[in-house]
Amino acid sequence: MTNPTLPHDHTADHCECANCRNTLTVKGPAASGIAPGHLYIHCNSCGYHYTFPKWCQRITHRSPALVISAGSSSRKQVVRRASHATTVADKQCATTTCAKGANMLCSNKSCKNCCIAKGGCKISSHHRDMISKRERKKVAHLMPAPRPYSFRPPSPLIELSQPPLTMSPPSPVDFNSRSASIFDDWPNPVRDMEKRRIQEEKERIERERAEAEAERQEEQEYQTALAASLGLDHAPSTHHDSLPTTSSSHTSIFFNEGDQHVSLLLPSLLDSGSVSSDAPATSRMPVATAPVLYNRSVTKIGDMPKLPTITRHLNAEWMRPFEDLSQSQLPKKGRSQVDLDLSRKFRIMFWDKPDEDPSTFSVLDCPAWPKWVLADSTTALQRLASAPDLDFYDPKDRLWLWADLAYPHEVSKDSYIFFRRRGIRCHDFQKHLDQVLAKPPHQRVNMRGERDSVNKGLRAKKEKEKRQPPNVMDNNNSDIEFTDVTPRRHTIKHNRSLSPLDGELSACKRLRTTSPIISPIPLSSPLSISETLRSLSPSPNESISGSSPTPRIRKEVWYTGLYVVDVAKGLKLFNANRSVGKWQSKFSAAFNLPPPPRRSFYDQRDRWLIATQAQRDTALAAGRTLPGLWSAFVRDVPLK
Repeated sequence: MTNPTLPHDHTADHCECANCRNTLTVKGPAASGIAPGHLYIHCNSCGYHYTFPKWCQRITHRSPALVISAGSSSRKQVVRRASHATTVADKQCATTTCAKGANMLCSNKSCKNCCIAKGGCKISSHHRDMISKRERKKVAHLMPAPRPYSFRPPSPLIELSQPPLTMSPPSPVDFNSRSASIFDDWPNPVRDMEKRRIQEEKERIERERAEAEAERQEEQEYQTALAASLGLDHAPSTHHDSLPTTSSSHTSIFFNEGDQHVSLLLPSLLDSGSVSSDAPATSRMPVATAPVLYNRSVTKIGDMPKLPTITRHLNAEWMRPFEDLSQSQLPKKGRSQVDLDLSRKFRIMFWDKPDEDPSTFSVLDCPAWPKWVLADSTTALQRLASAPDLDFYDPKDRLWLWADLAYPHEVSKDSYIFFRRRGIRCHDFQKHLDQVLAKPPHQRVNMRGERDSVNKGLRAKKEKEKRQPPNVMDNNNSDIEFTDVTPRRHTIKHNRSLSPLDGELSACKRLRTTSPIISPIPLSSPLSISETLRSLSPSPNESISGSSPTPRIRKEVWYTGLYVVDVAKGLKLFNANRSVGKWQSKFSAAFNLPPPPRRSFYDQRDRWLIATQAQRDTALAAGRTLPGLWSAFVRDVPLK
């Protein structure tokens, strides 16, 4: 069967456009797209495009061009026109598929890329070693490539957007037959590569077959031994692993070269639905008796893969020998491998009887660390079961509170929780509390304020030295002496811990002299902080002497006129407020007063924490009387 006539002559370097009759240059082979490795022409004016199959039969005459126009029916109308010969420039590259100019000094009469593809010449730039990596990719496309594996040329009536290659069911073809004569011009490197690939496939299949047979034999022996141990009759397995046949999308082609029998698996070219009587009768040819192999279809032949580089990263210099570390000692535990039993433990100190020393025991069961609930600890319940009513000591508020079994306690490593029986007096409680809450001697109170005051004093001293002129200026030309007549101001050093008390006492004296006589408030009728302040401050209608100042609550000394019971209640509410926000809002919610300076408030809170339990009990028992004022309480509790 002969191939149909093509619409263009692919043997020429130039062709004529079928629509606009322009002369087009034959380009290619295409590196990618729907038909890689094929020649093509493309008209930029009308968009006409045609692909030349390189495997088609070469013709020695110029075929008339075909004009493909769309008619009224779905079938294309073909109109034949005569093509005109074109001339090629004398200085053009000798390669028929190249449209570049040739180098006059090149012995191959070709351009740079074509000359390198042919092996190079005497010109230094026409060598593969002298070009860049990008130019090597261009030269790789010009290297001679094998014919694409196809048997039938595309019909001139098919749509140009569809690829010319099609697939057909497998049909074994003898390579020495006439229908396979188109493969005679295959390069020898391609043949060698296919032989090497098929040999590797054969070896791999043999290895897989041997491994499968070994596994089957081992399984059979295991089943036989198992049946013998159980006293059962076991028949040998008749199941044999069979290798699957080749895919239906491949065609096996065999040829004999010397004494070797090589198999090539090629993609079919005919679609199963498009096989007709006019197609080549490849499926009616005798089937070869060669064994079926696992092979992949060859669609494109590229460069040979590079051999792996021999490295030294797995030799004895880098890989140490195997050591059995199962019997060796474990390495020292790091920070992430801390024993939880040692880090999650605390102690409980319990006063069961009055005027007796407390009992102390450790607690190790705390599943919800750092939250601990008394009801979840069986050990603590057994120790504390003798007391029906318990109180626990809150270290923040310095108060004894009723201990609920479901109350969550916040614990830390080696911390203490104090419990007592309701209504008893704890023996040497302050001694045990000071011993437990003792801090290291290097920790100091208000370190931030100390540093700020020192830095402020240093800056003031430096600025004063810059502004102060020299007292005496010596001049060789004159005996004039300059002296500073400005008197130096002597700074009075105040004791920081006593300065707030002086202001408190003076404010308290002014308040007692200017305010009317106030009867003592009984403890049975407690008043809020705001009512207490309103009762202490005189009303505008009262007659006040002009010589005495009007009493008012200063922002610098916010606790003026407050009682210890009110401050203790406010501090408890302030510590119990766990909301996220600024401390000013928490202070206003607890004391119902505008927030004072931050350092002033925290200094008074530190005084309450530093005071002993006896001092706090005495101030709370005084109530809303003169001895119960906060200013009288801080007089006995200095910060340092």
